[in-house]
Amino acid sequence: MSDEAFDRRVRHLEGMRLKQVRYYENPGSYPAWRGLAKVDSVSDGVDLIGEDRSFCVRWDNSFIEYGLIVSEGILLNQLDATLVTNVTRASRWASLIGRRISEARIRWCLVPDSQPENLEKYPQSIELTFEHGFVVLFSAARLQPGNQKLEEMSDNVLVLFGDEAIREHTTGQDHSAQ
Repeated sequence: MSDEAFDRRVRHLEGMRLKQVRYYENPGSYPAWRGLAKVDSVSDGVDLIGEDRSFCVRWDNSFIEYGLIVSEGILLNQLDATLVTNVTRASRWASLIGRRISEARIRWCLVPDSQPENLEKYPQSIELTFEHGFVVLFSAARLQPGNQKLEEMSDNVLVLFGDEAIREHTTGQDHSAQ
């Protein structure tokens, strides 16, 4: 998929009024997403279900191993065995239900160790801004033990809620590619 096609796909989230959110985790695992106040950690992916359309956000290897991908539809149709949790009424999502996504953008990052003549980029994160200005960031990442900064290119989806959480956990991680 081209960068432009992926950007168009992500922009299809714009205008969607959020109705339901589901998290997908490894079967048999304890739901790990409740660990921190402003960050959820989800092993497989997330469904964003709207009134008229649905999208799933997950890590995959479409651009590079452990980048993000957004697809129309829901993950339940793509995964064989998984723990599904409806988090629609969970405290972090409750205030966003019924709100429209006003902006959806990709945070492209440069592939580490790529040569200057062959610079490659991949979708590390996707940022959603809701109609009242609240921001949610999805990233193919884990939190590093100790400093709680993003460990990028991971087989996990972090969901960061609000500008403060995004600044706190992504400081020093800005190496976007245009």
